[in-house]
Amino acid sequence: MHGYGWCRLRLQADAHPDRSAWVVPYPWQSVWLGFGVIGLLLAVAVFFVMPRDTGDSAQHHGDFSMANLLRPFKIIFSNPQSWIAGLAGGLLFVPTTIGALGWGALMLSKGEHTTMGFAATDVSMVPIGWVIGCPLLGWISDKIGRRKPVMIGGALVLLAASLCALYVPVGVMPHYSVALIMGIASGAAMIPFSSMKEVNPPEVKGTAAGVMNFLVFGTTGIMSPLVSALMGKDAPETMEQFHTAFLPLVIGIGIAILLGFLLKETGWKVRKTS
Repeated sequence: MHGYGWCRLRLQADAHPDRSAWVVPYPWQSVWLGFGVIGLLLAVAVFFVMPRDTGDSAQHHGDFSMANLLRPFKIIFSNPQSWIAGLAGGLLFVPTTIGALGWGALMLSKGEHTTMGFAATDVSMVPIGWVIGCPLLGWISDKIGRRKPVMIGGALVLLAASLCALYVPVGVMPHYSVALIMGIASGAAMIPFSSMKEVNPPEVKGTAAGVMNFLVFGTTGIMSPLVSALMGKDAPETMEQFHTAFLPLVIGIGIAILLGFLLKETGWKVRKTS
């Protein structure tokens, strides 16, 4: 909703400059200060809401040394399942962050010749899809007790929606539906976050979560310059240019689906059976 709200405010300000002061009556610096205050209030709330932790027993603690500091990373990075989960999560993450949010509005306005207002509103459906898809797919995964079917199924829907966005002309599908479905389906990218912690020992779960973020955003850091390079030095003007530039993202979804079959099933139903 945050992304959608700001897109709407920005669109109204662009379409009606004389009304921008009415829509956002404060300087942008004040708006960000407001977000900072809200963040501080949330931090205080978390301090009181989070359950009290008594900490680990003494035998779980070692000397503060470089060997003990690096031990969790050695455990995680030496586990092939960690790399599978991290790469799968990253490849499912970039179609919406780089493709839709980064270049989607330009693709619609230049390639499909829509208005920038329509393009920005359409792209804003992706974060709304995240709000729906991330908890929904996580709930389904917990409900059925399995991770892999939900991840692979969501990735297949994401692949289909991405192909529709690229190759089906605007107007064939209901307005905003493709972007919304992309956002919902990309909630499958959250499943490997759970798998990352479950395929590693419990004592390194915190480090595993950090490594997962490192691998996911590392994938973004690699794919973003690649897509930009394929776009060319000049701003792309045709859908053919976008098809070429977005090809690595589409291939990445396919690779993520294959990695999903290699990922160890860690759902509660499998653990209960074993």
